[in-house]
Amino acid sequence: LIVNGEATAGDVYRYGFDGYPVALKAGRNEVYVTAVRGAFELKLRRVDAGLRFGERDRMLPDLLRDKPAKYWVSLLLMNTTTEWVDHANSGHWEVDAPDYLEVHAYGRAQIAPLGLARVVFGVEFEQLPADLEEVSFTVRDTLHGAETEVRLRVRNSNELHRRTYYSWVDRSIQEYAVQPPLSRPARASDRAGDAPAAPIRLALSLHGAGVGCLGQAGSYQQKEDFWIVAPTNRRKFGFDWQDWGRRDAYDVLEEALDFTGVDPRHVYVTGHSMGGHGTWHLAANDPDGFAAAGPSAGWATFDTYGGRPQQDERWLRADAASLTLDLVDNLKQVAPFIIHGTADNNVPATQALTMLEALTRAGSNVELHMQGGAGHWWGGRCVDWPDLFDHFRRREIAESPDTVEFITVDPAVDAEHHWMYLLEQVEYGKSSRMKASFQDDRIEVETDNVRLFYLGREAATVAINGQEMSLPEGAERFVEYPAFELHDGEWRWVEHLTYGKSRDLFEPAASSSSPFKRAFDNHFLLVVGTQ
Repeated sequence: LIVNGEATAGDVYRYGFDGYPVALKAGRNEVYVTAVRGAFELKLRRVDAGLRFGERDRMLPDLLRDKPAKYWVSLLLMNTTTEWVDHANSGHWEVDAPDYLEVHAYGRAQIAPLGLARVVFGVEFEQLPADLEEVSFTVRDTLHGAETEVRLRVRNSNELHRRTYYSWVDRSIQEYAVQPPLSRPARASDRAGDAPAAPIRLALSLHGAGVGCLGQAGSYQQKEDFWIVAPTNRRKFGFDWQDWGRRDAYDVLEEALDFTGVDPRHVYVTGHSMGGHGTWHLAANDPDGFAAAGPSAGWATFDTYGGRPQQDERWLRADAASLTLDLVDNLKQVAPFIIHGTADNNVPATQALTMLEALTRAGSNVELHMQGGAGHWWGGRCVDWPDLFDHFRRREIAESPDTVEFITVDPAVDAEHHWMYLLEQVEYGKSSRMKASFQDDRIEVETDNVRLFYLGREAATVAINGQEMSLPEGAERFVEYPAFELHDGEWRWVEHLTYGKSRDLFEPAASSSSPFKRAFDNHFLLVVGTQ
């Protein structure tokens, strides 16, 4: 939506948002609407100038009555003036809350004219009244008069619930949902040590376009041996779980592994529709991160489903991680189980068959379930398919295998595979391949489009593309394990990585040889000259 030359986001997906601030002037006003799916409505509503809370896009966790902790709430605040507003600190907030809750405001913000900002509140309790289903409190900005009521559900930690967390992507509060496993009483054999209990596993479930994380997690029945964790891809819609959406998924996975205690070898990725594509995307770009993958009604690549405008080679190289079919050899390692309806008129079944053919040709152990006559969504079974979870239970990530092999098109997306780390490519934007085998205190390495790499395993000798390598006499090691660099066509031992390439040993590619969009991960400040 562009009003008198000033752009705002609009409501492209027809959420029915409660508006964005725009300024009208006396006389003629020019209003443009673009990038709309079909027809649109435009309503203008007069509001008093000042600050006001938005009712949309709130990050509201469920309070877990059996888990006293600090819970993060994030609310949208709109500046309906044409001046900057300095929204200072917690001293300007009044909170009307029940005695059993403590609510505190955090942070400060300068809100641009007609701009939006986030305000964050921490909510704590020691004990909640028994059988309480919901709590509410009111927050009021004493400087500007903005006021709103916040309502939070109360649940038990063994029930389906929603959580929030602090995202380093944009320093915001984001949400995800959890379907916990069923409580399992300890078996006599477990107590006696005769037979270990089956491991508790974790399935990362990626939602489809327009689906909330709570609805996604709630599509699964509770299981004795699985946590179902459903992240949010930058709200209900995102860019196919790529870029920042992928970061959201991994941030949530890290949080979930921490509070569940699940062994990382027992992590799986699955999802439906856009989340089915996200499953392909995450697994193809991180084949040692998941024991198996289960895409449902997912499209193979961004281009094969929706297509994109014609772009030059530089743009395509920057987005090469989305080319799933170029990474099929990685997918062989995650034993995909594909689910699709034969009558899907949203994502054609040909998407599943294309992936099946490519994986079969590559020698993958792939399984396929085509639901006869089923459309795009055929109930919770299209994600909670029993055979899929049996497939997951038969697999775990290998621990330090003697042979490792992977492809990456962007080290900023994936640079690590078990004990092998790609630090720099010869030519950015083209795929890099690495394979290493360990036997009899010797490592043999094959590389393509690799300039600098690191091995997290030690051996007496290393051979790289047939070139024999050994640690020079008296060489000082900068780390325990060896790094190697291609220089003038010859491989050489690297005693020290320079600062520019080793701010963090495993992340040089992400900080020095990535597309421009990676700059947004570093919280840069863009300065524009006005004179």
